[in-house]
Amino acid sequence: MAFDLIIFDCDGVLVDSEVISCRAHADALTRHGYPITPEQVLRRFLGVSDREARLMIENETGRDLPDDFEAQVKAATLQFYEDLKPIAHVAEAVRAIDLPRCVALQRQGLLLEPGRRSRCAQQAGCKESENDKSPKSSDPRHSD
Repeated sequence: MAFDLIIFDCDGVLVDSEVISCRAHADALTRHGYPITPEQVLRRFLGVSDREARLMIENETGRDLPDDFEAQVKAATLQFYEDLKPIAHVAEAVRAIDLPRCVALQRQGLLLEPGRRSRCAQQAGCKESENDKSPKSSDPRHSD
């Protein structure tokens, strides 16, 4: 099977965004009376949907989280964005692939600003797609 394009997801594949997400969730939850560390968030809620985690916490505490809780977590995530680190050796691995490549961003609203897209792509040795809906609309081949 031949491939025309390799599309890499950014979060958790090219960059280690999980630590930032866990830190943001831990800060927001602790502010709302549910003390928890980023490490505990990772162990307890990895693979659990935000909705399911919210219901678990609300059941345990006997009170609802605020309606804007997700917006608070998003704001905290953006605050910690400068701590974003590439996955070890990923840039070298991606550059070793001799095919056109680009970065897809699936987490709505977190890394979609142009500067953040470019940083994620650069850390991975890729060009970002100029059109989020159709990566093939630009030339995603990286020129070394």
